[in-house]
Amino acid sequence: MGQKAGRAVNATINTVGGYLTLNVLWLLSVLLVFTSFAGTAAAFRVIRSWSRSSGTDPYCARPFLLELREAFAQATRIGLLLLASWGLLILGAFGLARISPGVPIWLLIALPAVLLAGATAFIWPVQADYDIKDRLLWRTASILGMGHPLVLATSAAIGAGGMAIVISAPVTALLLPAPMMAACYAICHRALNKSLSGRSVAAPTVEGRNES
Repeated sequence: MGQKAGRAVNATINTVGGYLTLNVLWLLSVLLVFTSFAGTAAAFRVIRSWSRSSGTDPYCARPFLLELREAFAQATRIGLLLLASWGLLILGAFGLARISPGVPIWLLIALPAVLLAGATAFIWPVQADYDIKDRLLWRTASILGMGHPLVLATSAAIGAGGMAIVISAPVTALLLPAPMMAACYAICHRALNKSLSGRSVAAPTVEGRNES
């Protein structure tokens, strides 16, 4: 009984310590700005490795930095394109509203907004699992977003709820981001595996980073 309790305490310490360490590393990467997208990709890759091992590891600084370096180029391209796409979509919606005030703008931007939201939700989990080219990465993430609206809505709810909590209590930023990313990774990874097994999306044509 004592050994079980000790293992439970150690597991709790590792879990809390792992998430705290990952949060600090991710926040530092965001504060540096130019590493923010690579830091996000690295965090998802560390979470991926945790999901395939015995649990979280508080000594995750070295794996995080290695993943950040490996993911830097592609993650930066992806992040900048996401920012630009959302910016263009929002500016376009405002522009259309001014030009044609009587037209229901949401009808015009619904499809691109859903495609972009799907890509935003799935692109980091997919990139964490597979070494694939940018175009295939975008296509896979967008198709998954369209094919799994419940997963997309759940990811959006996790993100919006987490942001609301952090805004109301900034100190929670030290603990919340990594568990939020872990939750999003888990549901998106499950949807990806389901889609690939059912061939509702084209399987990546290169070997995955890890076996599913």
